[in-house]
Amino acid sequence: MERSLARIDRKIFEAIWNKAREQQPRITERAIYDRIQAVRTEYRNLISPRMAANVLASRIGIDVYRIIKDKNELNELRDLSRILVRGFLKETVPQVVSKKRKAIPKRKPSKKVFIVHGRDHKPVKELKALLGKFGLRPIVLHEQPSGSMTIIEKLERYSKNVEFAFVLLTPDDALIPATKIEDSYVHDIKSLVFRARQNVILEFGYFVSKIGRTKVCCLYKGSTELPYDIPSDMHGIVYIPFKKSIREVKDDIVKELKAVGYDLQMRKRRKG
Repeated sequence: MERSLARIDRKIFEAIWNKAREQQPRITERAIYDRIQAVRTEYRNLISPRMAANVLASRIGIDVYRIIKDKNELNELRDLSRILVRGFLKETVPQVVSKKRKAIPKRKPSKKVFIVHGRDHKPVKELKALLGKFGLRPIVLHEQPSGSMTIIEKLERYSKNVEFAFVLLTPDDALIPATKIEDSYVHDIKSLVFRARQNVILEFGYFVSKIGRTKVCCLYKGSTELPYDIPSDMHGIVYIPFKKSIREVKDDIVKELKAVGYDLQMRKRRKG
């Protein structure tokens, strides 16, 4: 008994004893040790008397994290406490007791990057080329096999495992503004307003919902204007404007990708 007690942190043991004497003033050291041994039995004697004392102290409301200074001991106690909270003893107890804490590496984002676009294919080609140089895999919907799928089915299939999307807003559709005069509307053909195609707006919303707004980047070309019938939920979203070429905003594109965890390195050209 004395040898086992010697392995227990004295401060922890005294804290348990003082706490127990609040309800049982005459409780003995032997009774405290029996309680510690009962905790060990719960864990099939796979934990040390020292760790069993830490678990018992934690159970009865003692702030053991202020007493214990050893980080490994604290980590082991946290793992054992999780098992207690679940209310049953797992087969993994030996692993919990013996394992060393390892840093969990950050998961790299998927290399699949979706490109949503309208009728202007030049910026699509430029963006694909840029992403390819960084080792990413750009996905353009119309380039993928259809296999008798509807467009929405195709979108759902090829957007799986995608963790970033670029939305190209280009001036594909023209709107004719109308002014209401009494009970009729007068259209001003000379004042055309250009906007992105509606399928682009729809797919933009799809990816915001699927992967989150921070992982969707809108690239806004030249004279594209936000149409007056755009959903109010999209007001205030930041767009990256360019005039003629995607290359104008290369640095901004890189910044957006790095912000969500992409480690971008230019591919080296092979010497032929």
